[in-house]
Amino acid sequence: MIPFSYLSSLYFQSPSLGFMVLSISNFFIGTIGSSLTLAFEILGQDDEKLQWLAVDLKSVFIYFPPFVLARAWTDMKVVFNIYSAEGKELNKDYYYDLLRWDLLGKPVVILTIEAVIFFLLLLMFEYRYKWFELRKRLASSTEEQSDKNDCDENVAAERQRVLSNVNKNSALKVINLRKVYLKGVTLRKVAAVDDVCFEVLPGECFGLLGHNGAGKTTTFKMITRRISKSAGSVVFNCPSESKAAHLSPIGYCPQFDALDSRLTARETLSLYAGIRCIKEKHRKRIVEAYLQRFDFKAYADKQVKTYSGGFKRRLSTAIALLGKSPLILLDEPTAGMDPESRRFLWDVILERIFAGQSILFTSNSMEECEILCTRVGILAHGRFTCLDTIQGLKNKFGHGYQVAVKLIGGNEHQLPSLVKFIEEQLPNCSLVEQHLNLAKFQLSPGTGVVLKAIDCVIQVKRRFKVEACSLNQTSLDDVFVSLAQTQARFDTVEK
Repeated sequence: MIPFSYLSSLYFQSPSLGFMVLSISNFFIGTIGSSLTLAFEILGQDDEKLQWLAVDLKSVFIYFPPFVLARAWTDMKVVFNIYSAEGKELNKDYYYDLLRWDLLGKPVVILTIEAVIFFLLLLMFEYRYKWFELRKRLASSTEEQSDKNDCDENVAAERQRVLSNVNKNSALKVINLRKVYLKGVTLRKVAAVDDVCFEVLPGECFGLLGHNGAGKTTTFKMITRRISKSAGSVVFNCPSESKAAHLSPIGYCPQFDALDSRLTARETLSLYAGIRCIKEKHRKRIVEAYLQRFDFKAYADKQVKTYSGGFKRRLSTAIALLGKSPLILLDEPTAGMDPESRRFLWDVILERIFAGQSILFTSNSMEECEILCTRVGILAHGRFTCLDTIQGLKNKFGHGYQVAVKLIGGNEHQLPSLVKFIEEQLPNCSLVEQHLNLAKFQLSPGTGVVLKAIDCVIQVKRRFKVEACSLNQTSLDDVFVSLAQTQARFDTVEK
């Protein structure tokens, strides 16, 4: 029963839903099933059809442990009732063989066989043995191999570095990672992640970015072994040689808080300090230091369920950073935080980067990626469209500078004249955005562009009623939007 229930629970993501469904199904299969078959057997003494129906039902339900257990218990009670009705007891003088085949012998054998089978299946699912993963790999082996020629030269160079193992001290290597799903009634193979290849160096914060459905969440799940991969490998450079413990020195902050709501922050950190094998004589001092650093002193002894969303994310990040792991995986650690808490956490993460720890980072905020990330890889359709430093991406995809001019409210009629004037003064600019009283222009890089743009902005402020104007280098947010628009146009053409 226990291996069967454990194995069945793997199909549910919600523990409460799994408990409810398994309880109801065990009740119906066990209690109702055994009662029905017993009733049909008793009534079948005078009706051959009911007797055959009882046999058919037993042949179906016999494969379910709840039914076998309940029916064996029912048959045993029937035997005792028969002896009790005759005024006898099961003793040495009136011995009745309960383990004979037609009574309890057959259920005991079936339960033993099922226990072994379900236990082996459970091991196979839990530890992902090679023969279990073979089926998924074979499912993707017939998939038409994608074009290995990367569209971006930096992506190709990164792949070459990883495959040739140039950096032997990399904290993390992701080698040709691939995930294939079967989609629709026709079971068409779709690659959610297609030959992703990158590495995270010591002291580096690598940002994994992409629009919804690009494959970054699937990639993160495969790296953290929450889902199995179809092909490729993930190599951690950690001191542990044990396969079962190879994730132990890695800090992980999941996208959604995995916290026990009944524990306090102090108890939570103490628990994970023990899991991280921090010696007991140092544990209290380290926990106090983390409570102090993450500003938890006022809430250290309050239950997690009383915390706000921002404080829960802060605690999840503290758990990930606990123990100075060589590699930290942060999946949107600042989601739901207010600006002050977000900047506080940025300072903590930057301290770890400067201390030489490696971080794999995902976020929907381009601002924090610019502040934290050393390099960024942008995913689209499961593949890297670009991979470079922040400044490298700006230089390559940003197309220079942006000029933004906002008119004072009520002067929207001046916007067409403003656009025409700027286009005349800066021939190498193009209008990228125009709203009610706001216009944005993109300036191509070149000699003297910045000086010309400054002079143009000064003249605009003299000629028009301007509320605000700015001259900025293209931000990572602009690069991301530009790449997303390019990808959207590609999707439209592909459809």
